[in-house]
Order: sequence, then structure tokens, then C-alpha cells
Amino acid sequence: MTPTLRIREQGMSLVEVMVGVAIGLIGILIITQAYISSDKFNRSTVGAGSGQTNGLIALFTIERDAQMAGYGLNQSAALGCGKLYYYYNGNYSANVSGQSASTALLPLTLAPVYIDSPNGPNMPNTITMMFSNGSTRMVPGTIATFAPPYVTVDGTAGFLPGDFVMLVSQAAAGNCTLVQLTGVAPVSSQLQFNPAPYNPPAWGTLPTYVTNDLIFDIGNPSVRTYSVASLAVGQYRLQVADSLLITGGGVAQDLADDVVDLRAQYGKD
Repeated sequence: MTPTLRIREQGMSLVEVMVGVAIGLIGILIITQAYISSDKFNRSTVGAGSGQTNGLIALFTIERDAQMAGYGLNQSAALGCGKLYYYYNGNYSANVSGQSASTALLPLTLAPVYIDSPNGPNMPNTITMMFSNGSTRMVPGTIATFAPPYVTVDGTAGFLPGDFVMLVSQAAAGNCTLVQLTGVAPVSSQLQFNPAPYNPPAWGTLPTYVTNDLIFDIGNPSVRTYSVASLAVGQYRLQVADSLLITGGGVAQDLADDVVDLRAQYGKD
């Protein structure tokens, strides 16, 4: 065999191997950086799309309740009530005299929409919406005699057992009480408020009413409060609570992830 062929059979030199390895490492580095950049871009795109989707779902849910806000509560005499007096399962609302602060029910404001900033002016708002499925009686009744658990009115048409009603004082502005009907006696024109989860025994310490005060049938009301909860650093979630007549407010339910703020824009006429 000639010397030339023998040299060719000796293979690649160490320098050639090192150059090849260096070129391969550079190629791997470039591919890795390209993959990381692509993955970051993909995460950013997916995250933005997920945030927009969650925001749209949240807005759709809030919009649905906003469209219902005030339904069944549109009597001007009732809308001047402000905070309602009410009872639930052994406890009274915080505005009832003598009620312990540790067991008081949350304030319940009779308003289609109530906007608050409990954590400060630069923090997310809470938006509470109140509405009702309405009732078969659209006009208020007039109280003739008030002797709990019976109230005689000018007519029982449209009042149904199980409906929530509001008793509204004509003389004392803001004196309004929310209770639940347990019986209706058309012959004697009486409405009955027997002790029940929403009615205290013997009327308890709720305000009393007199002849010509009003009584509104509001059917089955709903009170929903939307708020943003901070679960961890950089992790936020929109929540909703059904808070009607529940001690400490209803248990908040998760509605949408990645919602970091909630602000209500409104005008005043």
C-alpha cells in the first residue's frame, strides 16, 4: 500500500474533531435560543388570549345581572328605603338596635346597583346588584292593622306564601323591613308572618308599622356581589357571592381567572 493511501486511512485529526464539536455546539445554542424565544412568544400570545377570553366571560356574566338590576324593585316609595332591616336564622341585620356586631348580618342596601371600594379608592371596586323575579302583584298594598304575626291589608290578590315582602313606613324615611310570607288568608285580608328562618319569633326587635304604611311583594329577590380576590402574588380572580340574608355574606365562588381589576363607570343624573 502506498504512503498516500495509508495517510488517508488514519481518519480525522483532533483539531478537525474539535472544530466539528464547536460547530455543533454553536448550532445547538442557536436552536435552543430560537426555541426559547418562540416558546416565550407563544406563552405571551396564549396568555393574552386567555386573559381576553376570561375578561369577556366575566363581562358577559356581569352584564347579564346588570340588565336585570332593579327588576321587581322599581317602586319609587321602596327605592328610598336605603338599608333594610331584616332577620335570618337567629341573627338580625347590623342596623337593628341591640344586635351583636359579631353575629350581625351584612348591611343590605335596597338599590339596583351598589358600587363600593372597601379596600380604598385605588383598589378594585365591588359591584352589588339586586333584582327579583318579580311577583304577580305589581302595586303595593296598604296596611290596615299591624299585629304580628298577622297583618291586615287592603287586599291579598297577588301575595303568595313564600314571597318576600317589604314593609315601608310612610312617616319614617328609611324604615323598611324585609320578611317572608308564610300564609295568605283572602277572606280576612290577612297576611301571615309566622316564625321561620326569615321571620323572628313574635316579630322580635324589628321595627313596627301602623295603618296606611305600605307593603311591597318582591317575589324571590337575588343579591349578587362581584369582587376581585388576590389569591397570591400576581394571581387574581373574579369572584361572585350570592349574599342575600346570609351571615357574613355568601361564600364567594370563583368566576374567572386572571382578572386583576374591576372598575365601574357610572353617571349621575
